[in-house]
Amino acid sequence: MERQPKGTNLNAVIDDLPVPICRFLPDGTLTFVNAAFCRFLNKRPEELVGASYVPLILEPDREHIAGLLATLTRENPVGVGEHRVVAPDGQTHWFRWTARALFDGDRLREYQAVGEDGTEQKRAEEALALAAKQWQDTFDALEDMVAIIDRDYRMVQANKAILDAFGAANVLGRRCYELFHGTSEPPALCAAYRVFSTGQPVHFEWRSDRDGRWFDTFSYPIKDKDGTVRQLVHVVRDITERKNAEEALKLTQFALDRAADAVFWAGPDARLIYVNDRACQRLGYSREELLSMTAHDISPRLPREAWADHWQESKRCGSRVYESVHRTKDGRLIPVEMAINYLEIGGREFLHGCAHDLTARKQAEEQLRAYQEQLRLLASELARSEELERRRIASDLHDHVGQILALAQNKLEAMEQSARRPAARRDLEEVRRLVEDAVQKTRSLTFDLSPPILYELGLEPALAWLAEEFERRHGLPCRFEGDEQPKPLRDDLRGVLFRAACEALLNVFKHARARNVSMTVHCSEGEVRITVEDDGAGFDAAADLPHPGGRRGFGLFNIRERLSHLGGRLEVRSEPGQGTRIVLAGPLAREDGSGRIP
Repeated sequence: MERQPKGTNLNAVIDDLPVPICRFLPDGTLTFVNAAFCRFLNKRPEELVGASYVPLILEPDREHIAGLLATLTRENPVGVGEHRVVAPDGQTHWFRWTARALFDGDRLREYQAVGEDGTEQKRAEEALALAAKQWQDTFDALEDMVAIIDRDYRMVQANKAILDAFGAANVLGRRCYELFHGTSEPPALCAAYRVFSTGQPVHFEWRSDRDGRWFDTFSYPIKDKDGTVRQLVHVVRDITERKNAEEALKLTQFALDRAADAVFWAGPDARLIYVNDRACQRLGYSREELLSMTAHDISPRLPREAWADHWQESKRCGSRVYESVHRTKDGRLIPVEMAINYLEIGGREFLHGCAHDLTARKQAEEQLRAYQEQLRLLASELARSEELERRRIASDLHDHVGQILALAQNKLEAMEQSARRPAARRDLEEVRRLVEDAVQKTRSLTFDLSPPILYELGLEPALAWLAEEFERRHGLPCRFEGDEQPKPLRDDLRGVLFRAACEALLNVFKHARARNVSMTVHCSEGEVRITVEDDGAGFDAAADLPHPGGRRGFGLFNIRERLSHLGGRLEVRSEPGQGTRIVLAGPLAREDGSGRIP
């Protein structure tokens, strides 16, 4: 098939044109291609004519071209379309085609298309579109509200922040003062009005009368070559949160300056970088004086050589609380409790310290210690007096009541021997038994009040007797063990320890449901220790013994308090189902006979 009909000068002219031209049938078969068309594809005419043009078009563009051809009619025979073609060198080119439908009467005969390589233009358009998109993306990525405003105060372009804030339909084309200020005319503070009036940039902060929000406004003129302001860039930043933060900071500063405690901030070099009003008042320095000083200057316990360790320890712990002293301007020392916190802000390190004045507390503690010492002495005197009274009563019972009863018993026995009538003998026997019972009870009461063995033989023999008496009275096996070492004790402490051991054994009988109990006594580290241990039910010592209202009653609490006032102590170890171990301890007497009381 030939490239073109012969004998036509028009075809020769078309063939010589530098732009690609082709004709093709409605089914896509090429009937003519000019030289430019062939050169672009690097093919001979006979390779193209008679073949379909469709494979020359990239597949994604074929539907578009087919749609364009379908729209051409006798009334509207011309159409323009674009598609991509892959050149022999592998490069993709964009071609812009002007297609004309050729008719014979009403019958579509063929199409003629004149093409133009628009690759460079297309690339320029794509680059321009990409640049425009990047600029718009950058424009929209700004958190500030940005708009371009013309001389009529209308917003001709706006970024996403404004569109989101006011709605796309309410922004473009509207006058800026209507949108931002809600007025029908530019107000006096209108930045756009001032820029158009002066030709100079404007920057100021303002608060909206409509919703009370704060804004920071920047307006920059866009000028022609002759210096005339044609448009302006309007940047509005919502600074309401910053303003609220500044207000909160002012309130915080006010509260800090009027806080009851002194507040200090120090840097790694120990230099003070902030102090509140209370710190100035307490130490007697002005703020300027303190800010020229270091932590060493006000804290005698924190010398320069100790600062590095103090800083590292505070940094490691994060927070620390300890007691220290501060030196005032006039040289007085004030006891303080320091609460230290390590902070890192903006890459800088700080120590924040709150100093609570302990003067009143220390005075109260000293007064309390004095009261406690007085109470200890009083308790000791009461214990001594009680023990003396017990011994006096026991002595009276033994020396007087016991002797009288013994004499009466002897006389009754003599009368019983001399009585002749059986009835009289029976009456005398009954009286004798009553007197004998009174004698036994008097002896028991005497030992309960103040067992003579406690003061005649000492604590260890008295405890051994107590274990035997406990087992005899209650039928519960009680094993006793002592170290047989001398145990010099003050009389009042000896009595308290003995009665505390009695109370411990009585608690075992009442509460423990034990099968066995043991009591040991020995000396160790300058004190005597009595241990009472059982295999009974046990109890939660932590829950039941913090105060006299505990489940175990007042007894152990009273023992602990009385021992404490005499320099001794009570230890209770017990768990449910694990039995109970009670340790009673008291200081041995010094050579001068006094107790070792801390």
